Amino acid sequence: MAIGKLIGLAAIGGLLYAHKRHGGQFTVESFNKSARDLMDGAKTRARDLKAMAERRLEPTENRIDSAKDTGASTSGTQSGSTDFRSGSPDKAF
Repeated sequence: MAIGKLIGLAAIGGLLYAHKRHGGQFTVESFNKSARDLMDGAKTRARDLKAMAERRLEPTENRIDSAKDTGASTSGTQSGSTDFRSGSPDKAF
């Protein structure tokens, strides 16, 4: 219960600070406007972060897709095994 009260008081304090910083009047309508502005700002910031994360992930998705395409086109083309150290097929080492 104490943690819940602390979080609630912090939220009220943050709202009052933002309200005072923006020059709001001490009316219910003005407090509601400040709360809406604060929520809209948080939503905008969340959308921006999501868009930035999607842009960063896009090159990775393209690399994965191209690797899948390359793997699918070359599968089953080798007829024998290769010794990678000597470069010759089926040579014992």
